[in-house]
Amino acid sequence: MTRIAAIAFALGTAISASVSAQAPARPGAPGSDSFSIQDFGTIPRPVMKMGLLRMEPIQVELKMTDAQKEVSTSPKLFEPFQEKIQAARGVEDPEKRMAAMQVIQQEIQAAVMEVLEPGQRERLDQIQLQLQGPEAFLLPDFQKRLGLTGDQVEKIRPIVEEGRAEMIKTSAVPSRPG
Repeated sequence: MTRIAAIAFALGTAISASVSAQAPARPGAPGSDSFSIQDFGTIPRPVMKMGLLRMEPIQVELKMTDAQKEVSTSPKLFEPFQEKIQAARGVEDPEKRMAAMQVIQQEIQAAVMEVLEPGQRERLDQIQLQLQGPEAFLLPDFQKRLGLTGDQVEKIRPIVEEGRAEMIKTSAVPSRPG
């Protein structure tokens, strides 16, 4: 594994851990890199736009050019951020380290989004929200985007949690009678 790939992996792992920490735990919730687009939909889960852009069905849906695909998936994308990533990895306080890594992830994501046309960015945002399903209502960024009040969030939370429980229950593979 190259140094850039190792840094990218470390950043992705840190951000995935952050997202998992923010989102309620779900039994069997997989890591975002180990599943294909077909695996989404059974149980909504947080998903990063950068991860979506690596999936061929998303690239096709967005009508990405070969140049856009190359830039958005290239390890060279991480080169300008290497020093920041190394500095963030050296932060002792886990919360501060995670916050620093999130800032870097946002900067990298912004760089990737610059490669896309406005319509492609809008469609990618729609796809991301669809994949997150009702869980999106529990994400602070989405709550802010919708202008939800604390009272509204507290009314939504049990609905989302009940829906999650039902999705988990209905997505379970029934056992075969012996």
